[in-house]
Amino acid sequence: MSVPLKWRPPLALIVTGFVGLVLVLPTLAMALVVAVSRSPDVLVASLEANWGKIALALIAVLIATGITAFVFWRFLSRPLGKLADEADKVARAPAPFATEGPYGTHEVARLADSFAVLVARLQKRSAYLETMSAHFAHELKSPLTSIKGAAELLRDEWETMEPAQRERFLSNIVADVDHLSTFGSRLRDLARADMGSGSGTVSLTDLTTDVAEAFPGLAISSKGPAGQMLPLTRETGALALHHLADNAVKHGATNLSLKLLADGVLEIANDGAPIGPAVADTLFEPFVTTRRQDGGTGLGLAIVAALLRSAGGTVALLKSDPPTFQISFCDRER
Repeated sequence: MSVPLKWRPPLALIVTGFVGLVLVLPTLAMALVVAVSRSPDVLVASLEANWGKIALALIAVLIATGITAFVFWRFLSRPLGKLADEADKVARAPAPFATEGPYGTHEVARLADSFAVLVARLQKRSAYLETMSAHFAHELKSPLTSIKGAAELLRDEWETMEPAQRERFLSNIVADVDHLSTFGSRLRDLARADMGSGSGTVSLTDLTTDVAEAFPGLAISSKGPAGQMLPLTRETGALALHHLADNAVKHGATNLSLKLLADGVLEIANDGAPIGPAVADTLFEPFVTTRRQDGGTGLGLAIVAALLRSAGGTVALLKSDPPTFQISFCDRER
């Protein structure tokens, strides 16, 4: 949706005309009163005698109008024009929003800064979606190609295949379909995490109960100050810990400990395989996994990061061996 294109007066013209009218109108009113109250001969004689003063008054009015118009142009019209030009540049092509410029007043400078932040977030979001789309297409290509190949072989050579071969191809199809189903479910969780889930609080006891119910084979212990709450909804917290626990189980963990510190920081440790340095720096990026051959999607920890980000928190890898994660809510406290 765009603004209808029609002629609109520039701000400088409106300001200059208004200021000129304000300054000139009293002078014209006084001149009209004098003209009405005197005879024509006296008025002409008075104008001839005081033409120099009248000229100086007119010059003073023009100078005052020019100075006022310049002030409005310098601190309002030009900054808004600069703001409009920068917004137009960003709208036409991907480009950073220039925060350095003649943005005049404090309010206009704040508006420009807000525009710059908004543009940066939108461009980051656009790059994120582009990367996600590329990874999504890549992740779908392999299982779909495998399913297609297996289906074509079964269709063309069903009669001549040994039962064991048929079972192997059918098992491969089922495994690929399961992978796609898991992949789709993780993408749905990631999209839901990016949308946010509102505000709320939850206790460590409730989160421990939820995770223990989802992973009955995992020994879970928790420790923290009595009555202290975490600043996120129970659904968000349970889903984040669910993915952390699921990641731990798939890397051989049998024990998971939750430790809530007095400053609201939550530490989650497990006794699974250590995290290698090759993936430690990119652990929370989408599609980063060390279990691709086993069907890993690389979305579990990315979902955790997105969930906590939407709740005003962060997650970081505290230690690689044993794997220990740290969840904090410093952003919300600010």
